[in-house]
Amino acid sequence: MQNSIFLALVQNAALLLALALVFDMSIRQWELRRVSLQQVLIGLVVGGIGIAVMTTHWQYVPGIVFDTRSVLLSVTGLFFGPLPTIIAALMTAAFRYQQGGAATVTGISVIAATSALGVIWRAVRKSDLAQISWRELFLFGLTGHVIMLLLMFTLPFETAINVLRVIALPVMVIYPLGSAFLGKLMAGRLMRERMTRQLQESEERYRVLTENIKDVVWVLDTETLFFRYVSPSVEALRGYTAEEIMALPVDAALSRQAAQELKEMIRERAAMYRRGQVTSGEFFRDEVEQPCRDGSTVWTEVITSYYLNQQSGHVEVRGVTRDITERREAQEEIHRMNEELEQRVKERTAQLEIANEELEAFAYSVSHDLRAPLRAIDGFSAALEEECAGALEEEGRHYLQRIRSSAQRMTALINDLLDLSRLSRAEIEPEPVDLSTLAAEIVQELIAAAAEPVWQIDIKPGMQVQADAGLMKIVMENLLNNALKFSAKAEAPVIQVGATCMDGEEVFFVRDNGIGFEMKESGNLFTPFERLHNGRDYPGTGIGLVTVKRIINRHGGRVWCQAVPGDGAVFYFTLKRSS
Repeated sequence: MQNSIFLALVQNAALLLALALVFDMSIRQWELRRVSLQQVLIGLVVGGIGIAVMTTHWQYVPGIVFDTRSVLLSVTGLFFGPLPTIIAALMTAAFRYQQGGAATVTGISVIAATSALGVIWRAVRKSDLAQISWRELFLFGLTGHVIMLLLMFTLPFETAINVLRVIALPVMVIYPLGSAFLGKLMAGRLMRERMTRQLQESEERYRVLTENIKDVVWVLDTETLFFRYVSPSVEALRGYTAEEIMALPVDAALSRQAAQELKEMIRERAAMYRRGQVTSGEFFRDEVEQPCRDGSTVWTEVITSYYLNQQSGHVEVRGVTRDITERREAQEEIHRMNEELEQRVKERTAQLEIANEELEAFAYSVSHDLRAPLRAIDGFSAALEEECAGALEEEGRHYLQRIRSSAQRMTALINDLLDLSRLSRAEIEPEPVDLSTLAAEIVQELIAAAAEPVWQIDIKPGMQVQADAGLMKIVMENLLNNALKFSAKAEAPVIQVGATCMDGEEVFFVRDNGIGFEMKESGNLFTPFERLHNGRDYPGTGIGLVTVKRIINRHGGRVWCQAVPGDGAVFYFTLKRSS
């Protein structure tokens, strides 16, 4: 007997699941604007399914029957809510009442209890039903059918015990599993509904986007070379409607020359896509001139990507076309202005070259015309001092010395100015320069000319720079000459030449412990003829530091100083380090 019970209940459960599957497939086609009408329709259909399974029941004795209506109604309450469940419960209760028999009240009680369980479980449960687990559904089925078995005690006690002895095991094995399978079917329906709704929302957003943006969005089949989609914005761009463009192959929609080049390019890229040389995430940018309805043309930027249409098996192009006419015109204007600017620069450069040549000739002429009389003044003064020294009084000899000294200073100043003017025109020939060796040689020469060399010299070895060797010698001569000159009267004069790192940049320096100066007076230090100290005690032309700055600037570096009165000065400069 147990085998027949199991078989009958399994068949009834299978019928329920089959009808539920048909219901699931049918409900996808329902598109009712009013949710309440859809709920009523669902309730009627579920009630019909319930009556269908009740007609194929298993009968214990006449009037006491078992079927899977409890599975159907509990799952309906869980997934569809009160209204469909109440409608289905009333329909099945009415049918059970019509069947009659000793267990009529029991059957109607089971209908009410399992329907209520589903609705209550739905209300208490807060998480997403589409994600409900097998475990929870099985527990839900167990709970519902424990309640169903307890309701057997609405029968006479002896009858209830006999019924439970026969039916309890098959019910507790088959019905919870049926509840779980039917619940998973309904959960899958919810998931599909959600995905369909999300897809529709996404498509709607895409449709609104493509129909309202200024750019033209399109899809082209690379096999047929017809557009599968063109957004309405094409009409504002070219004057043709989207339907007109889609009715034409790509070569008819573009100018003949552009179309031929475009067709070859599309076919080549489609072939590359099929070979795996181009991926779906790879984008191409092209500029295409497109004809308009009024006979004019518009320059566009076309951004495309290739992908495989799974339905047709064709490689398709998704593209966005943007009007770049104004940008092209701006680029052409910039190009024209650049050419005009280049021409002006060439003309100005030629004028400057002529001016520089004239300035150089003038400088040489002036220096020659000035130095010749100065040499005569110095020479005749020297001869007068030598030949007539005995006839001159002390005051006369003093005047001669002042004349000669002034002429010599003027000659030195002219030479320095001439050298300074040459710096602006001299070509720089960078090469690796050993700054340490250069400084040592210059110091040796300068100290050798001193009457009593008393300086302590400290030069950091291995300092390398990329610079013009001749110009760097001028820089170091000026800086070291100043350092020696202004530290000569110190108690223990020290000259230091080295390098350090400041803010990630290599900085070279020449330091002395001489008389120093006030930093507030250093503003004009690199200005021609500006001097901070007495010319009698510290002779010079006032051109040396100007020369240093000009050379360093021409090398792309910079020069600055720090000083303390009575505690010396430091001159810093930067240059590119040799590799």
